[in-house]
Amino acid sequence: MNDLKVIRQSTTAEREIVFEFETNGIEFLVKNLSDADIFVACKQGVEKADRILIPANSCQIIMPFPTIRTSEISVIAAQTSEKGVEVQCLKW
Repeated sequence: MNDLKVIRQSTTAEREIVFEFETNGIEFLVKNLSDADIFVACKQGVEKADRILIPANSCQIIMPFPTIRTSEISVIAAQTSEKGVEVQCLKW
């Protein structure tokens, strides 16, 4: 089992992308490597206004409600970026 659970994906403006992990996690580090805001949720289909905003070139730890585990993190980026977003599952 690999103890370093990291997924990096490029982004396309205003298109939802999903980071799918093989295990359910309880804490994630989300790095915005792009030059624009990203909007993050712990499941698909969440409205942009209800997501966590992470500014350009910064990161944030995302923790679903303490008793909830999830295997996916959903991101909508404000602009297209080759470097995109990197998500690491910290605790599972």
